[in-house]
Amino acid sequence: MKKSDNSLLEKTLVVKPGASAGGKKAIKENAGLKKELKKTQSKLLESEEDYGDSIEDLRLSNAELKLTNKELRTTTKQLVSSQEELQLVIEELAERTRRQEGLAELGIYALKTNNDQKIIEKAVQNLCKILYMDYCLIYGIDDEKKSLNLLDSNLAATKSKSKPISLDGDFDFCYALKSPKALVTKNYLTEKRYELIPQLKKFEISSGLLVNIGDVHKKMGVLGLFSIKPRNYSEEDIHFIQIVAHIIGSSMERSQASKILLDINKLLEGEVARSSQFQKEILNNSMVQRWKLGEYLHDCLAQILASIKIMVNEIQVKLPDIDEKTVLSKLDIVKSLIDKEVDVIRDLSHDIIPVGIEDEGALNAFTVLMRRTQKSGLVKCILQTDGILDKINNRGLSTSMYLITQEAMKNAINHGKAKDIKVTIRGNKEYIYLQVLDNGIGLAANSNANEGMGLRIMKHRVELMGGTFAAEKLPDNSDYNTCISCRIPRASIKQILF
Repeated sequence: MKKSDNSLLEKTLVVKPGASAGGKKAIKENAGLKKELKKTQSKLLESEEDYGDSIEDLRLSNAELKLTNKELRTTTKQLVSSQEELQLVIEELAERTRRQEGLAELGIYALKTNNDQKIIEKAVQNLCKILYMDYCLIYGIDDEKKSLNLLDSNLAATKSKSKPISLDGDFDFCYALKSPKALVTKNYLTEKRYELIPQLKKFEISSGLLVNIGDVHKKMGVLGLFSIKPRNYSEEDIHFIQIVAHIIGSSMERSQASKILLDINKLLEGEVARSSQFQKEILNNSMVQRWKLGEYLHDCLAQILASIKIMVNEIQVKLPDIDEKTVLSKLDIVKSLIDKEVDVIRDLSHDIIPVGIEDEGALNAFTVLMRRTQKSGLVKCILQTDGILDKINNRGLSTSMYLITQEAMKNAINHGKAKDIKVTIRGNKEYIYLQVLDNGIGLAANSNANEGMGLRIMKHRVELMGGTFAAEKLPDNSDYNTCISCRIPRASIKQILF
């Protein structure tokens, strides 16, 4: 209530003097009302002050509320932004998880499958789905033809119709092979360095990403992904495709290594079988020589010794009755028989133990071989050497060369009917060369088993020394018809034991 209203109230309550009892009563009541009025006024003033304070508090509260609302709106925006960022992180994590699962699936498949073509097909099937690409092509390098051949793609019937691409071409796959990094093409329409491969020109390709299969030392192909829409490729995209290319390259290397191992295993199996056959033939040859030795000891040496014994006994019995001349004649016969058998035994010992390197040396052994072979008068033998035989001090090497020469000469005489044989032995810092020439009938396509066995035994002996062996028929205008040649590396001589 306003102050003017209070004054008006006071005026209305004034009572004139000389009033009646009722008036006095009214005066008292009026005085009481004044007191009440003052109290009311006092309370009203306090209320006005409180009201003012409340208004001020309300104004401050309103300002704080506005500030709070502003902060709340800011917080709400931040929360919404955080939710969006969180959603992006969740989607990114889901995408990474999907890619990692794809890599794990391909990696496990590659470990379980020893077939690089199936691994390539699996990669083509998964890559477009994982990276949301339209086309995927994988080309492999043909080193012999210097071209790129399509290994697989997700284009229908493309592989059967695809032509090889020359490595010198101006296409993107050829350019990618020369690039040390991944080849990213944002727009093929504006690209001037290279052009799209013919297989994709009808598909309106816009962008592409190509990476090499293999490493800088050995590139085995190119993996290409393509999109009909413009696209930016992130480092994660490039890294993902490079990992896939590495898996494919590793499988191709493993497949090639497996093929090489299979080929080597087949060669080893063949070599083992051949070695086993050689051992059987050598054993058989040894048995034949043993039988010949046994036959000689039984039929020749034993009979001659028995005859000598009979003659000696006869001389002892008839010695008193015969003259000195007869005795000397019979002793001459005994001596002649003994000398003959000594020569035979010496020749036989040279066949069994051909080289006494410690005593006489390799040159002497070969010289004796030439002389013994010529003794029959049916063949002429020539030995030519540059002095290398005087330098050979390895008994195993000398023995092997002697036996090879002996076998070659025996083949030339017995099977080739040769009349002239020439043996040449020379050497340099790297190799020792042995050559046996003869003017026999030459090597026949239908040579008998014994001749073939002899050649195989010679070849086996040379290969055991790490060398190479060749038996060839010479041209008709040559002085000789057959050439047996061996090349033995000096580096392997120390490994030849005997």
